[in-house]
Amino acid sequence: MQTWNQVPQFFNDEDRINRYKMTVSREDKLARRTYEVFYSFSRDAQAYDGYIKTTIRYKDSRPSKVIEDFFVNRTASQ
Repeated sequence: MQTWNQVPQFFNDEDRINRYKMTVSREDKLARRTYEVFYSFSRDAQAYDGYIKTTIRYKDSRPSKVIEDFFVNRTASQ
């Protein structure tokens, strides 16, 4: 579980879909982790969709990892 002291920033709603994105980096003794968060909300369909990409760059000889996760939330009426 990660906690950040910021929220994704609104960047576009030209087609009645609110879009938000955020990039956060954390570094410790083991690795540097970068989280890219993107989600959108369609006001017409009352639906969310999103994307989280985690990139882990290890400080030792291990190869980097990229973990991607997509999610969709639709209302019960659809």
